[in-house]
Amino acid sequence: MSFISEKRDLFVMHCARRAIKKFEPGVIAITGGIGKTTTQAALIGILADIRSMHTTSEEISEHMRLPFAALGIDTEDTDILFSMRIAWKAFKTAYISPHYPELLILECPEGRSREFTSLTRPQITIVTAIAKENEADAGRLLGDLPSNGYAVICRDDERARAIALRTRARAITFGFEDGVDLVISNLAYRSEKAQGIQKPAGISFTATYGNQSAHIAMDNAFGKAAAYAAAAAMCVGTAFGLHLARTAGALRYIELPKGRMSFLIGKKGTYVVNDTGAETEEALLNALEAISSMPAKRVIGVFGTARKRGDEWRMQDALNKLAIKACDAILTVGEGPINVDSKKKIHFNNGEAAAAELQAIIERDDLVLVSGQGLEAVIETLGSISKRGY
Repeated sequence: MSFISEKRDLFVMHCARRAIKKFEPGVIAITGGIGKTTTQAALIGILADIRSMHTTSEEISEHMRLPFAALGIDTEDTDILFSMRIAWKAFKTAYISPHYPELLILECPEGRSREFTSLTRPQITIVTAIAKENEADAGRLLGDLPSNGYAVICRDDERARAIALRTRARAITFGFEDGVDLVISNLAYRSEKAQGIQKPAGISFTATYGNQSAHIAMDNAFGKAAAYAAAAAMCVGTAFGLHLARTAGALRYIELPKGRMSFLIGKKGTYVVNDTGAETEEALLNALEAISSMPAKRVIGVFGTARKRGDEWRMQDALNKLAIKACDAILTVGEGPINVDSKKKIHFNNGEAAAAELQAIIERDDLVLVSGQGLEAVIETLGSISKRGY
């Protein structure tokens, strides 16, 4: 990092702290190991009509993502002119402007919870499913909640359930299991018939909270993670006094984050689920579970690299079995947890080689899952006609 960038970042952090102290916005923290970005998208969809807000952007490097979000900065560069513009915007927001959003929705990058709590204190913390590496972040952000705050917890996840005991705040739980506050049930994969073929359209489920119940349909959303994200956002909606029926309507057309089980129509009339944001074994499993329940003439799975939790893969057997069951053809790139011993599988050293092979084998109405890291060339080769609908 250059001297100018370092000084700029220190000044931006100072201005972010001052702006938050000056305007006292509500703060929602999102932490966990899977579904954070999708949860933020669902929250934006539900709360945008009732609160002005700033949110985090994945386009910003992790070490500055939180203060940039607090100041409404959604682009990043290293040149001196950009640094001057950012410094001026930060100063103006903290010292001059009379206007500031009512709400900050801040997705906490992994390992950045200390920076989060040094910047601001949340009133609501959402904990999605977590891995061991996320426990410290979740514990810190839950522990920093005030007693009149809210802890929104995925109770289906054992670690999240255990770590919820560390907070004094009121807990609102969600999940498929009995005993949660917001119950998810009847999860189904929706399809639409076009030209005599059933094409994937999204998911639907029922949400029940106390004596309220609502049917939720989400367009171009796939996988359990999307249902969990919607449920977490609905729990926050109840804390804001919103009825489930109102939040259900807002969730139908939310703009899901790119590369998080997002849907597009590809070349040759193919249907593509872009999950190139997947970084963990858990994310790959979520993608495969979703694909295994979706209607398709033929399923092609393209799988990239993922992060190991420790020295070895923990879910390789389960992933291999599900890949064999769900996919008619399997393309793997680099070192990843999916390494099936099957005639269905072809391995490639890089995404460009996999993209070339895929272009040769895809046919009209194929459903292509692209999940894992290092697969940008595959998505680029598939191309897209439309990001929404058919």
